[in-house]
Amino acid sequence: MSTTDNNDTSELAQAIQDVSERMSLLVREEIELAKTEVTEKVSKLAKAAAIGCVVAVIDDSFAKLRLFKITEYVSGAFLLAVLGVFTLYLGGG
Repeated sequence: MSTTDNNDTSELAQAIQDVSERMSLLVREEIELAKTEVTEKVSKLAKAAAIGCVVAVIDDSFAKLRLFKITEYVSGAFLLAVLGVFTLYLGGG
């Protein structure tokens, strides 16, 4: 009976070792998968941030262009106001 007990003990030890190795392999694979997923997400976030910066610069440039055109609009409005005043006085109204 002692040889049977030794065989059972060695089989149990082998089964525990196999489970331990498989569990260790599974944990390592999960860690690698998590690293890959995080790398992909960080890459997408960096691309989105870069695109956001480019859009902000372009929008800022267009805003400055619109701001510089305000002087043209103001001068045009002033000329229309002067014409309106002349028309009012010269037209007899």
